[in-house]
Amino acid sequence: ENRPLQEAAVANSRLKIPMFFAYDVVHGHRTIFPISLGMAASWDMDAVALMGRVSAKEASADSIDMTFAPMVDISRDPRWGRSSEGFGEDTYLVSRISDVMVRSFQGKNVAANDSIMAAVKHFALYGAVEGGRDYNTVDMSMTRMYQDYLPPYKAGIDAGAGGIMVALNSINGVPSTSNKWLMQDLLRKDWGFKGVTISDHGAIK
Repeated sequence: ENRPLQEAAVANSRLKIPMFFAYDVVHGHRTIFPISLGMAASWDMDAVALMGRVSAKEASADSIDMTFAPMVDISRDPRWGRSSEGFGEDTYLVSRISDVMVRSFQGKNVAANDSIMAAVKHFALYGAVEGGRDYNTVDMSMTRMYQDYLPPYKAGIDAGAGGIMVALNSINGVPSTSNKWLMQDLLRKDWGFKGVTISDHGAIK
């Protein structure tokens, strides 16, 4: 369904730059698997990997280049309405799933016709918004960040994730999208991320 758009971009545009398609392939594409929280409850990394591989093959066949997944926000407040989209409260488990999903989405070669780029989200700390209110602020100590909330993002990056989706929330008073410590000092310098960053919908106005 994206082919006519791609052909128009390549054949009829002045610069002939191909279009880049991204989509929320979170727990399946044509084949739908259990929601992320359900997958996490299984503790079955083989099942998680299979879901990622099948999803990548189906999405790539639909001309999708990147998925906005995995969502690896640690969530410990039941009031947060997006808890079911993530993998729960356990830092170790979510980090393992982050690693497995990135590798299964991207395969051995992210440019292969059965693979898609993974964009780990929502960077960072989106599951810890105050009072469970979506798009809200996060106030958190560095110790808690590094011990509990940042490891799943780091695991996805260490697995080779080509993308990072930047969160809607602010961190200690600074919006994630314009947070120099988060986006430059931590992500680029400390963690060595060289991939694509994309803001979440409406994060920059």
